[in-house]
Amino acid sequence: MVRMKFHRRLALLVPVALLAVPVALARPQDGHARPAPRVVVLVRHAEKSTQGDARDPELSPAGVERAEALARALAHAGATRLVASEYKRTQATLAPLAKQLGLVLETRPAADMAALAKELLEAAPGSVTVVAGHSNTLPELAQKLGVALPDTTATPKGPQLGDAEYDRLFVLTLPPADAPVAPSVLELRYGS
Repeated sequence: MVRMKFHRRLALLVPVALLAVPVALARPQDGHARPAPRVVVLVRHAEKSTQGDARDPELSPAGVERAEALARALAHAGATRLVASEYKRTQATLAPLAKQLGLVLETRPAADMAALAKELLEAAPGSVTVVAGHSNTLPELAQKLGVALPDTTATPKGPQLGDAEYDRLFVLTLPPADAPVAPSVLELRYGS
C-alpha cells in the first residue's frame, strides 16, 4: 500500500518537476525574459516479451502495465512530441500516452542518436519531448545532449542502463544556448 501511494504521488510530481525548472530558468535576474528551455523525458522501453521475435519483441503483460503507468504519470506533463525507435517495444511503451494526448508517435533509428540529439537541441523553446529508447541508446543520447545519466554501467560500447531496469525516467532540461546554466537531469521512478 505504501508503494502504491508513492507511485501515485510520483504521478503528481512528474508534471510539477517538468514545469518548475523551465519556468525558473526563463526568469533571469535582469528582468529580461529568455527563451524557455527544452525538456526531454527519456524512458527505456517497458518489459519485453520472451515469446516471438527475439530481435523485435512485443511488450510482456508487465510491460503493457508499465506503459499504461507511464501514460498516467506523463498525462499532464505538457508533452508536445513523442519519439520512439523503430522497434515495437519502444513504440508500444509510448502508445498509451500518444492515444491519451492525441499525438502522433514519431520513429527514429536507434542506431542514429546523433541525428536525434541534433533535432532535440534544435527543438522549439518550451517544447517537451518524450523519447522511448533502449538500455544502450538512452545514455548515449543523454551524453550527446550534454548530460550523463546517473548509475549506468560502463561497457566497451559505452554506458548502459541495467538490463532489468525498466522503471527509470530521466527529465533533461536543455537551457537556451546563451543561458548561464548547463543542461541538467532529474531521475524519477514510475510503475510498480
